[in-house]
Amino acid sequence: MVLGADTEEVISEPPLLRTRREKLRVLQTPAICNWRVVLGGSGEYDFIGMIGDLIEEKLSQSGFSPTQGDIDNSIRAVVAQVWRDHARYEQRPIDVKLLIASRPDENSGFRLAVVSGTAVRRGSDVEAIGIGDATFKALADRFIQHGQLSTVSASVSAARIFMVYAMLQAKLSIPGIGGNTRVITMTSDGIRYMKSWSVSAIQRFFNTFDQNIRTGVQSLSHIPSGDDPVEQLLVAVSKEIIKEYRELKEELERIEGDSSLA
Repeated sequence: MVLGADTEEVISEPPLLRTRREKLRVLQTPAICNWRVVLGGSGEYDFIGMIGDLIEEKLSQSGFSPTQGDIDNSIRAVVAQVWRDHARYEQRPIDVKLLIASRPDENSGFRLAVVSGTAVRRGSDVEAIGIGDATFKALADRFIQHGQLSTVSASVSAARIFMVYAMLQAKLSIPGIGGNTRVITMTSDGIRYMKSWSVSAIQRFFNTFDQNIRTGVQSLSHIPSGDDPVEQLLVAVSKEIIKEYRELKEELERIEGDSSLA
């Protein structure tokens, strides 16, 4: 399971402020337990933090090794508790949306829960929350092959590259999305962040990709008459993209193999 987020927060109450917030959180697992939970949030930061704290507290009880049902019930109970005991007393509307990925142990599958206000439901193969959700879903529908089950037909490495690409498009298009891109992958071996150097390399590749397309289109008028300008463009651009993608793969392999790069 792959999760991604930006790190920009916009505080809309006067004075208007753009600041930095980490929107993905790995809940801490006691040494005696094997459960894994990653929480991504959009909306009221303090309430998102409270929900994460309470879920972590429930699942971290001494000697408690939860099943997937226990994790799901803890999420529902905490969301209900926060709205019942806290959010409803606020003088302003509270907007909280969460994606919560979980796995009770190394022998179990992954589960995604979607929280919107007081509603909690099971996630589908592709989910998005926040102001960039429409952009992400539109790109996912165009480029990701949806499966019959709660999975997509893509390798983990391809899914990570797509996540960075989709986040880049959202940051280029939508005010309020910015900062660094964070990508977390949950596998049978545990949880790991994509290195920031890898994220930067992928972003540079797609920026160059777009530039190659723009330059190619602008050069159509300079192709000699008698030639097929579209075919000439496709041949030239394809060769350059393949070359740059091979360079990207080599760079990603080098970055991932270098323990000094974070």
